[in-house]
Amino acid sequence: MRDKLVKLIGKTPVKNERGVIISRTDTVVTPCWAKLKSVSRSEYYAAAAAGINVDKIFEVSKLDYIRNVHDELEYNGERYEIVRDYQGDKGDAVDLTCRRSDI
Repeated sequence: MRDKLVKLIGKTPVKNERGVIISRTDTVVTPCWAKLKSVSRSEYYAAAAAGINVDKIFEVSKLDYIRNVHDELEYNGERYEIVRDYQGDKGDAVDLTCRRSDI
């Protein structure tokens, strides 16, 4: 059950005539409901081996999340960087693997 209110945060991409992103402009904030999930041992150690620290996984609706736009998430006043997204065969769910931001 998605019972945690989060904010997906990112910047709107600006593309040139060839469709290549050349800059990012206005900040986009999308409030949505999420399910807080545990980071499994295998995910935690695989990330650590790659030099990445992961703290939380949030499941959100793919209707709320826009890949290549949303790159941060705010939950309980803390900012998290989205390091990976996974869209499995669970209908409208997207898992966002996050690490705490130093911002």
